Amino acid sequence: MKLSVTTFKDDLFTLEVSDDIEIENLKVYCEMESGIPSANITLVWNGTPLTDNKKTVGQYGISDGEMLFLQPLHNRSDPRTGLSAAPTIDFSGIAPPTGAPQQRPSRSSTDRMHSENFC
Repeated sequence: MKLSVTTFKDDLFTLEVSDDIEIENLKVYCEMESGIPSANITLVWNGTPLTDNKKTVGQYGISDGEMLFLQPLHNRSDPRTGLSAAPTIDFSGIAPPTGAPQQRPSRSSTDRMHSENFC
């Protein structure tokens, strides 16, 4: 069967595969065509992410001539593709503030009148 795959950059390629190919192996073919590591790929068919890597194309109900969308995962980085991971912030070494919360100084009645007249 022939499957067309489009990417986020509007690249389009066609793969000739069997209907018993597992999604994880289909991702490897996509990696060879797109340069995006298979571990960083989610394939989407008819709006549904193909998340079960052990399931076959046939088990998903995908048939000859169908179009898949290759969606790169943004939670991993890959220097070859330029996809960067979202920054991870480690808050474990930061202690919460201690003591009573500080109050903002109150504005004097003269300050309030002055700002009300000129705003």
